[in-house]
Amino acid sequence: MAKFTLSPALASLSGSFGNLVFKQYRKDKRGGVVSLKPDMSKVKPSAAQLARRELMRSAGFFHRRVLADPVLLRKYTAIARRRRINLSAATMGDYIRQGGKPAQ
Repeated sequence: MAKFTLSPALASLSGSFGNLVFKQYRKDKRGGVVSLKPDMSKVKPSAAQLARRELMRSAGFFHRRVLADPVLLRKYTAIARRRRINLSAATMGDYIRQGGKPAQ
């Protein structure tokens, strides 16, 4: 396996570019790793995975609804500040914890 050291400007490079994935392992000696994206075309998600994806999709819609409603926005902004998390984590987390039916 090839090893590389990035310049300080690119030291935190992570994500994907084309068919390559860039990873950083800071807690061990591997450092930066470049690999190919996995071929997931033949992998079929389970029913539980499909259900979780739909729940996350619905949570995203709920978050956008909160952004459009000033009353809900004030409520969830206060919750996010109190918990010291960002707004999307507060809204989506609440939606998911409530099983897709957030408390109004």
